[in-house]
Amino acid sequence: LKKEGTAGYILTSNGSSKNPEYKQLEIAESPVFETTGTGITYYQVPSGTSRIRVQAVGGGGGGSGDSDGTDYGGGGGGAGAYAESDITVSGNGGVKSLNTSITSAGSGYSAAVALATTGGTGTGATVTINEVGTTGETSGQITDFDLVANGSGYSAGDVLTIVQDGASGGTVTVADVNLAVLRITVGAGGSGVAAGGDSGDGLAQSGGNTTVEYPLTAPSEAPNTRMAQGGTVVVKAVGGGGAPFEGSNTASPSAGGTGGAASASIGEITISGGNGGTQGTPYLGAVSPTNGLQIKVGGHGGHSRWGAAGYTVTESGNNTVYSSKMGYGQGGKGVHVTSENQPVAAESGGRGHVKIFLLN
Repeated sequence: LKKEGTAGYILTSNGSSKNPEYKQLEIAESPVFETTGTGITYYQVPSGTSRIRVQAVGGGGGGSGDSDGTDYGGGGGGAGAYAESDITVSGNGGVKSLNTSITSAGSGYSAAVALATTGGTGTGATVTINEVGTTGETSGQITDFDLVANGSGYSAGDVLTIVQDGASGGTVTVADVNLAVLRITVGAGGSGVAAGGDSGDGLAQSGGNTTVEYPLTAPSEAPNTRMAQGGTVVVKAVGGGGAPFEGSNTASPSAGGTGGAASASIGEITISGGNGGTQGTPYLGAVSPTNGLQIKVGGHGGHSRWGAAGYTVTESGNNTVYSSKMGYGQGGKGVHVTSENQPVAAESGGRGHVKIFLLN
């Protein structure tokens, strides 16, 4: 094996007992697409692209409150899991149909099967000539043809020249192409418990799962419609669990929500979301303040791959200062209902999110 490499290539061992070799390095620089909300959306892969990278996080679980007679605040919600896969897109931009009329009949052609074409933005499309003119000026001109191989990377409107020895000028026009379409479902963040009293409002909501499906059963028009056809789930990031409510004036702290599990997610890379915090001490700090100022706090939300929940960061006089929640998939923080410096509702989890990168 030579020491010298080629720009854009890396040396890989190929695994145990394999021969090493140089392979082209695939670099995903910046996402070409990111989701902007929750629910279902479609993404159309650009024609000619054959490999993409999909990254996703599930929605974060909501935080909990506490019984108003307890010494402990509610737990934080669990964060959504992270999942990532590199996906091979087959037949993207393949010719779906040609205009039924010949664009230019050319000259010198004869009936033949699966002739190559040149031109347009793609490669690999072939055409069969069924009939040609046989008399006068029409002799050798194409009169009937069929698409054989779809190729890939073409665009509607491409003009393709049919290649045959001794012939020239015969062209056809691409009417429609096959499109690679992904169906994306973004999980919402779970709402926090609006806790109070001795029974509260129960378990905070879990975050929704985020999924990406390909290939679809939907036609190529899917990006421009509200059709809900699905396909094979290739990426799934599980949402984080909501924090349970600890009622009946219990003297124990409310547990945090469980982070979305990597084992239940789908992807070449899966990472569990962080668990929500259990507020094991009733006050800000390790012990009750000696000055009588009791700043009671809830557990922090779990951290996701793309975000951390807000949390109490400092105190000043009789006021508590909070950090802002940030990012996607974070768990919502819990609250202590009886504290004058706490909001009455726990924080909701952050929504899920999807990023798509082009690898070629």
